[in-house]
Amino acid sequence: MTTATTSWFTEPATAVSNTLRGIRMAFQGIGEGLTLRSRYEELSRLSDSELQQRGIHREDIARLVINGRYI
Repeated sequence: MTTATTSWFTEPATAVSNTLRGIRMAFQGIGEGLTLRSRYEELSRLSDSELQQRGIHREDIARLVINGRYI
């Protein structure tokens, strides 16, 4: 008597699952990038005095947005 294994049934499903996970992660990355861009543009539009009221120097905008310290 022989025993059949079904590992070949799970491999395509795993490949599809991994592909879908990769696509989902790519779209999440795009979404995060768009959010960061929006925050950066919002702060960049402020005048120097408006930035100063928030305690921000213009040269720090990118770092604050990337590090999640957006005020």
